[in-house]
Amino acid sequence: MTIGGEERIILSETYEPLSAIRYIRNQDFEKLKDFDLNINTNQKNYGMKGVVLSKERISLNHKNYFVWKLKANIAGAIKTIRIINQKLPFICWMINKKHLS
Repeated sequence: MTIGGEERIILSETYEPLSAIRYIRNQDFEKLKDFDLNINTNQKNYGMKGVVLSKERISLNHKNYFVWKLKANIAGAIKTIRIINQKLPFICWMINKKHLS
């Protein structure tokens, strides 16, 4: 694909940001200890690598839930597989799927 005279590629197994969150949320973190995704924002490609840090118990409205604490880095823009040195680190918590109905 060419945009503005620049050749762009979309890697296989690429997700847009909301689909990436859904994909991560649906993983079995009992078995999965790390993940590596390609993300596309309609303009640029990014790589996201993360690890499972821990399983934690939280209490909300007098109910206990187990959540997974994840840490990830988004490295940006992957242009023809050359990674420009920009990173966005973050930590997130995902509720254990068993608590969802």
